[in-house]
Amino acid sequence: MILIWNQTEWKGLLFFLKRESHESFALQSKKVTMHTEYFCLWIKKWNRTGIRIKDKIMKIQPVTHTQSLSKMALRKYKRVADALILLFFLSGMCGLIYEVVWQKMLVLVFGISTYSTTIILASFMGGLVLGSYLFGKFIDRFKQPLKIYVYLEIGIGLFALATPWLFTGLTDLFAWIHRHLHTDLVTTNIIKFILSFIVLLIPTSLMGGTMPVISKFFVHRLDKMGSRVGLIYGSNVLGAVLGCFLAGFILISAFGKQQTIYYVALMNISIGLATLYLNKFGKIFQNVEQLYQVTQQSVSGAVHALSIKKTKFSKRKQQSPGPLETLSFPPYLSQLILVTAGISGFCALAYEVLWTRTLIMFLRTSIYAFPTMLTTFLCGMAIGSLVLSRFIDNTKRALVILAIIQGLIGIISLYTIYEFSTINKIIISIWEKYGQGWSASIGAGFVVSGLIMFIPALFFGLSFPLVSKLYTKGLNKLGTSVGSCYSINSMGSVLGSIAAGFILIPLIGITKGFVVIALLNIILGSILLIFNPFTNRKTKIGINTTVFGGMVFLLFIIPWKQPLGSYSYNFSHTRAGGKILFYKEGVGGTVSVTQEIPHLYTSDMNKRIEVNGVSVAGNEHMLRTTQKFQGHVPLLLYKTLTGNDPEYAFILGFGTGESSNCILKHDVKCLDCAELVKAEVETANIFSKINDTILKNQRFNLIINDARNVLLTSTTVYDVIESDAVHPNIAFNTYTKEYYQLCKDRLSENGIISTWIPLFHLNPDNLKILLHTINSVFPHISIWFTTNFNNKHAILMGSQQKISIDVRELLEAMNKPIIKLSLAEVDLDDIESIITSFVADETTIAPKVRDVPINTDDNLILSNSIPKTSIGEETVSANLQFFNSLGTPEFTSHFKNIPDTGNIKQNIKDYFAARKYIYDGLGHYFDRDPDAAVNSYKTALQKNPQNNDIQYLINTAQFYQYYDHLNILYNRKDFSLALQVLNKLMLLKPDNMWVHNYLGVIHLEIGEIPRGLMYLEKAREIAPDYYLPHYHLAIGYARNKEPQKAKQEIKKAIDLNPPEEPKKMLERLQKSFFRPLLFNTEDGLN
Repeated sequence: MILIWNQTEWKGLLFFLKRESHESFALQSKKVTMHTEYFCLWIKKWNRTGIRIKDKIMKIQPVTHTQSLSKMALRKYKRVADALILLFFLSGMCGLIYEVVWQKMLVLVFGISTYSTTIILASFMGGLVLGSYLFGKFIDRFKQPLKIYVYLEIGIGLFALATPWLFTGLTDLFAWIHRHLHTDLVTTNIIKFILSFIVLLIPTSLMGGTMPVISKFFVHRLDKMGSRVGLIYGSNVLGAVLGCFLAGFILISAFGKQQTIYYVALMNISIGLATLYLNKFGKIFQNVEQLYQVTQQSVSGAVHALSIKKTKFSKRKQQSPGPLETLSFPPYLSQLILVTAGISGFCALAYEVLWTRTLIMFLRTSIYAFPTMLTTFLCGMAIGSLVLSRFIDNTKRALVILAIIQGLIGIISLYTIYEFSTINKIIISIWEKYGQGWSASIGAGFVVSGLIMFIPALFFGLSFPLVSKLYTKGLNKLGTSVGSCYSINSMGSVLGSIAAGFILIPLIGITKGFVVIALLNIILGSILLIFNPFTNRKTKIGINTTVFGGMVFLLFIIPWKQPLGSYSYNFSHTRAGGKILFYKEGVGGTVSVTQEIPHLYTSDMNKRIEVNGVSVAGNEHMLRTTQKFQGHVPLLLYKTLTGNDPEYAFILGFGTGESSNCILKHDVKCLDCAELVKAEVETANIFSKINDTILKNQRFNLIINDARNVLLTSTTVYDVIESDAVHPNIAFNTYTKEYYQLCKDRLSENGIISTWIPLFHLNPDNLKILLHTINSVFPHISIWFTTNFNNKHAILMGSQQKISIDVRELLEAMNKPIIKLSLAEVDLDDIESIITSFVADETTIAPKVRDVPINTDDNLILSNSIPKTSIGEETVSANLQFFNSLGTPEFTSHFKNIPDTGNIKQNIKDYFAARKYIYDGLGHYFDRDPDAAVNSYKTALQKNPQNNDIQYLINTAQFYQYYDHLNILYNRKDFSLALQVLNKLMLLKPDNMWVHNYLGVIHLEIGEIPRGLMYLEKAREIAPDYYLPHYHLAIGYARNKEPQKAKQEIKKAIDLNPPEEPKKMLERLQKSFFRPLLFNTEDGLN
């Protein structure tokens, strides 16, 4: 019986062998029984025409103690093997959950800085490297790999159960070392690595050992090694996909970190016990292994014993080894294959760092962003290993495929640079269709992550089983070979993440970093081809030419001039005429300072700082008011409580430096400022007008580190601790009970803590959780909210002592010239505005929040729930209604020593009487209902007619009310009514750029060109750095037959970064000034 080679399977002992020289051998045996001493192989050699050339009977060495397997035994073997694959899948799931949870737990010890997170990752991967290498060597000498696998899984589970207690002790040990040794940054990072490596060494080494051990059990034939290793590796990575998704989206939010660890540890132990049960079928496994070994020896002996005379077929050039033959490469080529494993891991993690650092600019930053990207990347790797590796065993050109894969990875990764310039449109289209809630945001994240990372990840997934197949020279060294490949690959991964995060990004930027890593992939593929002795020269030249040609083409279409992150939605204002004033891709994150288009009401072109696309500070009026209130009021309250200025203060975050500058206007001896991202501090000169060049102040101590880590290791006792503006959706570790307890431990007896509270993207339920959390640590808390402008930021304060406000003492402290002048810049220099910013304290807050849960390090309720419940929804109105439900403070219990002069007491009462209606008006304003807002403000003005801030709120609401009406009339081409509305707007805001621009455009439309030019020139005077007045003036001058002026305005408008359509219009206009011009009235007006 002769079988076709690719249909060969075990049926007794029927074999087939195919040789690379196109010579076919069919091997036929007689029935083999238990006591067969010898069996014969009939070898028939056929040429291309099918004519039999030679027969030869061979006698093979005696085979003893060999049993023929029945079909039932084979089916049982297959079921057991499938069960083991499932267990290894679950093992991969457990491993990734451990990685995610341990990372989140250890950053609470070492901090969330890039250095700390990289150190933790390196420690984790270092254990994998060590374990895979040592267990790979060990398992080749051990005959029962399943027993070792049992010990590994149970050992992982048992050690994982102890990690919560180990990490708690590690916190105390790290703090003690840092306080007593006073180490610098480098020494501190070395200590972090040593401690994290020691605590993770045992479980990660055991995890690393699972891959070579399970490979030793499953792989019995070299010709099937690629598919078998691909199945093992792919199932494990697929389990990691599930683990990443479960940890990031379900388990931690449902059970907390500790409970998740316990459940997963029990699963690890269960995997070990299940494997122990399966190991009782060891006799079947042993028989299968023996039969495979017999087959391999028999076929090999037959081939070598066969004597064939030289024919024309033997004159052919040497080809690559066949599927069943032991792969025999020159030593240098084997070493190159091993190097390829390391470089593949290096590039994979380097790309992952570069992709995630760029994608985070496009995705809404939250606790779910990174699991989204990592899940997508691992999914591609798993599918690549499981699906593509099935085809590598039956090919003669495995080494060529490996080379092509490296080149394709480089080419596709270069193309992803171009893709980043287009994915923002995809995200916006998803938001427009499905809204901007949590599901739509996560869905958009998976879509764009897949577009960027999935295809390269497919090829990375195929690389490992292909490298393992090529590097393994024999079954007796299989564990060592797989372990070496896995350890080198993991080591490369560690080095790749370090190189990308600490070298490439800060030195040459993300775009060029992509190019460097892609070139490394392409060059590696080229080297593999060049040094491959089994590939002819034409093939080498053809493949290399194609790959390098594609690379050159992509290098021409890459957007070199513009940073990749600036294509995101967060930078849309820069594409509408704003500017990027500062952009730096640093170690800790991407920091940018942008200049916005003129504000619709004030016409100011404000500046703001963004870290990874998230606005953190700026010079817009609302932000400045929050920054000044945060900087001054806690210190003023401390003085009213103690009668003294605070001596030592601490602030989380630098931002523009304005809050820190406000603190230093008080008589503090030292201000410690902890800033996580060093590049943010480099923007201080841009905001020097509001921070008074604070970096030169001798009392200012800047610390580049995680604020929580600074407080953990510090010995300083502070009088005031402030947490600057970072949303709890992002800053998961500074809104927990443990963080507030840490602050309490570092505060003096009468010390005060203040923390910023956003009323946007934070619904009342989440707000109550935050209030209950801080109240669980500080018995006395209070909420503060200013109403002198359209505000959506509040301040929460806590203390050990009850703060009863001494109005006379507070007034005296505020009247200090340097402080009064600072507060006057944001209209907070009157005592009434400060006092009526007090919303409520614990007497009314505590009953409202006592039944809600507390946000803890173990269960980050806020970070997990805010993206699901508040993102994409307007929550300011609901939170202000909650403020109203807290009532009006009682004078006798909250305020004392009120001066009799100046009607201060009555003014305060009037301010409080009007406050409810101001809250209602602000709620309507943020709900985009200006009509209802105006009505509420007018009621408030009746209650408190001397409050000028209310009239400001009325004017702003009416302005937006009229402006919305103006847009409708303009789109209808009802210019007469539009001019009437514009006259009302002029009365409200005579120096508004948008109003003058509209007046100019309408007068150009109705043919009154001189008058239109007059209004446009005024708009240009108000906002000279904005393209729109120059754009319209260019058209107006062209219509008025003034080409020189038109040329000047065109040049100025183009220099000021207009959007794409107005820019094209300007370029057309620049080419011909005297052709009839059709004025596009819609360009730039919205």
